[in-house]
Amino acid sequence: MRRSLRACPEGIRAAEEALTEKGWSREDLAYKVVLEGKQQAPGISKQTVDDFFLGKNKDRKYFSGICKALGLDWQIISGSIPVPESKPDQPQQDHITALIQTVRSRIRPLILERYGKMRMLEVGWVPVDEIYVSLKVLEPVNHNDLFAKQRDQLQADSSDSDHRNRVKQLHRIGRSQSSRQAEAALVVLKNHKKAILLGTPGAGKTTLLRSLAVECIKEQPELEDLKSYIPVFLVLKDFAKDFAKELENQERLVLVKAIQWEMESWGMIEPEAIKILLTSSRLLLLLDGLDEVSAQYGEAIVTQIRQLCQQQQYSNNRILVTCRTQQQQYRFDSSIVDLELDDFNTDQVKQFIKRWFELAPKQDGAVLANQLIHQLEAEENKTIAELAVTPILLNLVCVVAYRGQGQLSKNRAELYKQGTEALLTGWDEFEGKADRQRRSQLSVDEKELLLCDIAWILFEQNDLIPEQKTLEQLIISKLALSRSQAETLLKSFETEHGLLVERDRGYWSFSHLTFQEYFAARGIVESRDPEVLQRLVKKVTENRWREVFLLAVEMLPEERAEELVKLMKREIDSLLAGDERLQEFLTWIQQKSNSVDVPYSYTAIRAFYLALDCALSASFALDLDYPFELILDLSIVPILDCTFTLKFDEILDDDLVLDDDLVLDYALDYAFDHALAVYIYRDSLEFDGAFDIAIGRASALTSALNLNNTLDSELHLKLQEISNHLPDTSEENKKCFQHWWLTNGRSWTEQLRSIMIEHRNIGHDWQFSEGQEQLLRQYHDANKLLVDCLNLPDIVSSNVREEIEATLLLPLAAP
Repeated sequence: MRRSLRACPEGIRAAEEALTEKGWSREDLAYKVVLEGKQQAPGISKQTVDDFFLGKNKDRKYFSGICKALGLDWQIISGSIPVPESKPDQPQQDHITALIQTVRSRIRPLILERYGKMRMLEVGWVPVDEIYVSLKVLEPVNHNDLFAKQRDQLQADSSDSDHRNRVKQLHRIGRSQSSRQAEAALVVLKNHKKAILLGTPGAGKTTLLRSLAVECIKEQPELEDLKSYIPVFLVLKDFAKDFAKELENQERLVLVKAIQWEMESWGMIEPEAIKILLTSSRLLLLLDGLDEVSAQYGEAIVTQIRQLCQQQQYSNNRILVTCRTQQQQYRFDSSIVDLELDDFNTDQVKQFIKRWFELAPKQDGAVLANQLIHQLEAEENKTIAELAVTPILLNLVCVVAYRGQGQLSKNRAELYKQGTEALLTGWDEFEGKADRQRRSQLSVDEKELLLCDIAWILFEQNDLIPEQKTLEQLIISKLALSRSQAETLLKSFETEHGLLVERDRGYWSFSHLTFQEYFAARGIVESRDPEVLQRLVKKVTENRWREVFLLAVEMLPEERAEELVKLMKREIDSLLAGDERLQEFLTWIQQKSNSVDVPYSYTAIRAFYLALDCALSASFALDLDYPFELILDLSIVPILDCTFTLKFDEILDDDLVLDDDLVLDYALDYAFDHALAVYIYRDSLEFDGAFDIAIGRASALTSALNLNNTLDSELHLKLQEISNHLPDTSEENKKCFQHWWLTNGRSWTEQLRSIMIEHRNIGHDWQFSEGQEQLLRQYHDANKLLVDCLNLPDIVSSNVREEIEATLLLPLAAP
């Protein structure tokens, strides 16, 4: 006899049914198991019971003990003896097939009428099967732990990470990062007959269920298997309301009764036929909105779904449940897989836009659609494109472009204003008077002011995902409402407007970081506090405030906008005011910039050397894991001088000769940085990476030597000499190179640095402390922000812009 056994799939279903019949939990079962020959108290571990239901091999004594406790034959459960089956004879099977086709034909018009369309802003009702959505299949995760971890990480990183990364972080919070490649919805449905579909608000969960109902009822559905199913759509919130008493009394399988009631409401099927369809597993059950069920009934409904899956007579029906990702605290067994709605990809965005404009009233919809697609591909609209990844938000972008004759406003603040107003007012056209009266009595202006206050306060507190009680208290303090009224208003911002989202139970945020930044900036602009701009400029070194500054400058009247940029300049200059060493560094930048002979503005040249030497100075910190703590960022330079068109990566092309002081200094800096990197990695087991860096160093040094017209003869001679000392960097010579570098690398690097200092006045070891490096990083980034604000179109006068730019990046003592 085998020493270990495992339950077969039919045996697992029989065991689960027996467990349900007894009304036990798995913990109860573990306690009641009595092992053969065991003298002490009964009971085994719950993990052993869980393994049994997962079909894992278990010692015979545990396996038989579990079966005995459930009143089952262990031989049947293990598959040693086949589970008795009662297959319908062929005439009965033919009857069921004929019944399905009759029912499908009868209900087709009703299903198309009820579920065949969805509403979209501006264009009204649209055929639901025109919306294309993909799914991601998730590995099982603990979403509560996942949310907490991601929230802590986002809060910790919010002052340092750039805007685009923070947008993605907030958009993905509470959602698993470990997923397989996205697959088309019908492919996933084919592979998984029971699933819970997760997604953020507005991601298209209900739309997908509607589209599946329509697809299923077609005469020739794309998934051939669906021809033998009847779609039944249930809103779980309504189910909980209609069957509250039965759920409270824990009536077994009241969900079956609800399904029967729904099918009877069609008025086309006899009760006996409904029972046949249910028990012959011919239903596609589409259960919508598990997250919308009140907490009082949530677990009861989950139990109902579990029981439906476990009861053998119903277990082969297809089941798809929808739930917000952030509300998925309920867990099902392994027979129900987790799926997640994916964001729109580029092709889906284009399809959605084209279809949307085809349905819009204007004749030239195709032209307008192509205009919008082209704009979303532009670099300046990346933030908008990243926002438009769900149906509701992409619908919003289409509305704004449609009202603008196919054009998005070049003023982003105006674009966001149009979009948020559409979200706050756009659904009214779909609602009757009674529906509107149930909404908040606040006007649109009052709602916008409240959102401005919330956004500004939370930004100041660096709280992107506050607790619900924090938001409720803000609403109470602003509007003098009761706690229940504040909760109702808060939830209306989610359900009616999509501007706030409950990310996890008791935690909220703006649905998109862009909305919070816009309302925070608007709150600053409309504030009556005379010190509000002074409060804002104190945040100029915090990257998380970058978009708020840019939007505020766009929205302020010209006089106030000019006041803000002047305050920013004063605050930025003060960053390094009290540090003598950093003032010496700025003095060197000024002197070095004045010494080079290039046709660019002195401000742009100063920006170049600030970026170059900041990156270089960080390389001297030999204890770093990687030497480039301060990444070379030259993006500010062409903004300060549009004639600056040098492409520095071209210096690595040995066949290209560029004669320019800046190119020479860049090439030498590049060679030195790479040489130092190889030295740092000299004892590393990952010397292959260092060797690749060495090749880059050698290439840069060769490029510097090619700058014949820029190099003086003495400098050329010295560079040629140390270049000749380098061993061959071919792949075949890697070991020899490593040996040479271990012995000579440090002295060779110092020799190169001495040449750079003597002949080019670059490569100085400023020996900045960690605090000074951080100040320089903040100084550089804040100046970049200031320049971006100055260059917003039609915001500040040319005189003010020129005045500020002329004094950028200078030591305080400079004239």
